Amino acid sequence: MNYLFLFFDSLTAALILPVRSEMAIHALVVFQGSNPHIIFITALFASIVGSSINWWIGKKLRFLKQSEALKHKAKEMKNAEEKWDKYLVWMLIFSPLKILGNPLSLLAGFLNTSFKKFLAIIFAGKFIYYFWLVYFN
Repeated sequence: MNYLFLFFDSLTAALILPVRSEMAIHALVVFQGSNPHIIFITALFASIVGSSINWWIGKKLRFLKQSEALKHKAKEMKNAEEKWDKYLVWMLIFSPLKILGNPLSLLAGFLNTSFKKFLAIIFAGKFIYYFWLVYFN
């Protein structure tokens, strides 16, 4: 039951909502004596699923590019996509930082980042973050 709570807590924290999951992780590690490997895997998986949902929502919001407000800025949008893909996509490594990471996940979908690239960078950032959080705190 504790791991199920941790899963939904980590999933919610990875969505656009600015919820923090660290308290649940600390509580399970310190007070419950739960298996840290299961805590790590559960939090990592749930957080990646939450970020992937953000990416998918961003992908679905691409219809806004056809709106009147953005239609005349097609050249600027294409330029933004190219710069994002070339330079800024690596900012996704900071995806565990709630204020920055969650909107970046949404932006990655909106700017048409490939899901494989997105997933690889998100995985790396969240792996390091949750590994540190579970095993070194």
